Parts: sequence; C-alpha cells; structure tokens
Amino acid sequence: MKILKALSGLLLVYAFCPAVAWATIDANGEGGEAPGQTNESTETTGEGQATLVFSCPSPTTSNIGLTWDGTHLWIASNALDTAYRVDPFDCSIVHSIPLPSPGYPTGLAWDGRYLWSTDGDLETIFQLDPLNGSIISSFPSPGEFPNGLTFDGINLWDTDTNCVTSTSCTPDEIHKLTTEGDVLSTFPAIGTFPSGLAYDGVHLWHSDNILDSVYKLDSTDLSILFAFPSPGTFPNDLAWDGQFLWVIDNGTNFLYQYDVTECGDGILDPDEECDDGNNIDGDGCASDCTNEGGGGQVPAVSDLAVLSLVLLLLTITTAALLWRRRSAA
Repeated sequence: MKILKALSGLLLVYAFCPAVAWATIDANGEGGEAPGQTNESTETTGEGQATLVFSCPSPTTSNIGLTWDGTHLWIASNALDTAYRVDPFDCSIVHSIPLPSPGYPTGLAWDGRYLWSTDGDLETIFQLDPLNGSIISSFPSPGEFPNGLTFDGINLWDTDTNCVTSTSCTPDEIHKLTTEGDVLSTFPAIGTFPSGLAYDGVHLWHSDNILDSVYKLDSTDLSILFAFPSPGTFPNDLAWDGQFLWVIDNGTNFLYQYDVTECGDGILDPDEECDDGNNIDGDGCASDCTNEGGGGQVPAVSDLAVLSLVLLLLTITTAALLWRRRSAA
C-alpha cells in the first residue's frame, strides 16, 4: 500500500512537470506606414517578385554607397567624401562621418561593429570607426576600381569595375574576400558596370549601372535566380534590412525599398516564417508564408519532456519490481 501511495505521488509530480514547451509566435508584426509608402509591383525576369513599398528623396547628393547597420541606413557621397547615417522612416540624416580623402568613395558595408568603404581612386578597401570615421584597417582592392561592397557574416564581397579608367584592362569581376584582403573566389561580372551588392543571409543581390537591373544571385556560383529593372538609370548600391531590399539611385536621387520575398518556392527566406513549397492555406503554412494559427502557440517537445517521460517509465518499472518481490515474499 505504501508503494502505491508513493507511486501516486510521483505520478502527480510528473503530471505537473512541463512535458511540452510552448513557443509563442507573433503573427502580427510591428511598425506602421512610412511616408512615401506604395505597393507597386515590378516586372521581373525569372522566378521571383519585386514590389516597391516605399521611396523617399536621398538627403544628400552623388549617392553611390549604401548599407544597413541594423537600425539605420548609411549613404556614401563621393562628391562630399562623407558617409551619412539615415533614418529609414523619413530619410533624414542623424549622423555623418568623413570618408578617406582625397579619393572617390564608392561602396559601403557593415560587419556588425564597423563600417567598411571602398574607394575607386585610392583602389583601397577601408574599415572605419562609425563614430568618427577613423581608419581601423585597410588593404588594396583586388581590382582596378572597387565599387559595390557587402559583408556576409564572415567575409566581404566587392565588385570591381576594372574598365572605368583604362581601355586595356581585365574584365569586370566580383570577388569574395577575407576581412584581411585575401581573395577567396573570383567571378565574372554580369554586366559591364557592376555596382551594388547586398547579402540577405542566403543570397547575394547585385545591381549594374549599364544594364539598369537588380539581380538575385546564388551565393555559391553567382548564377542569376531572377532580376527586375532598377527604378532609375544609376542603381549604385543596395542594402538588405532583414526584411526588405533597398536601392539607391543616383539618377533619380531617391532611395527605394522593395519587398522581394518569393513565397512558395520551398526556400525559407530571412523574412518568411515558413515556406512549404506552395501557396495554399490550411496546411500549416499560409499562402503568405506565415505560420497558421493566428499568432497562437505551437507546441514543441522539449528535452525536459523527454527526460520526464524516461524518469516516469523508470519509476513505474521499479515500483512493479518491488511489488513483485514483496508479493513473492
């Protein structure tokens, strides 16, 4: 009888153990409509889509570099040798730093702590302090005229427009570099004036000033996945903000924000909650690639649940053996 009481007590304990861990999913999101917001679809080439959701005038001139630091955009002006930190909601300037000069600053990148800048005249890639613009490190660019720049979490990528200043030159290229300047990979550029670069966590994005197009590239071989026309004639650089792709165009002197999510291709993009390869509702992943359930709770079996179940089975087995021995006695 004492054994049964003890077993009953243990069962009560396990009944109140957290056998299932719950992960709450916020399906509503945050943020409001920003000035200049639109929803204009853009024709694309290949499998993909691009919808313009926001645009605003650039707060500076000679826009050539662009990057995202986690909360704000940075714009490089080659006429003023200055990088500007810009509020993405109203495109106002909140901070600025000088860029290495005299030179011709081009692309920008953000590595999580420091700002990186390419310079076409100095043929150099710089690592800069975002507070005051002081140079942390630098190394020669692999090509004649470094242009676009991005950081993929480990390495840098740059575009080199090698035929800008001479007619006898190597073909335009895209390079994958270490942060010390060692070239890891070299790929031929898509067009004759490769400019912007951005990385979305999975794919590279690239723009070309002669082809006036923006490309989504496979980051392993730089094959084109899809493309859409640039909003102006000089899409100098790109930035990925974790959800949207930004384009800065020196021809229109505007910043453009695009929704480039391709829902239903079976590839989980950074701004998708799920992607099961279709656009059908009712199968757990909605047609807009959000988890179905209205922001409720999705159960997930935890390690503690498994441990609790194992201990429960061991307790029952031990109690049964003790009861059998006592009965035999």
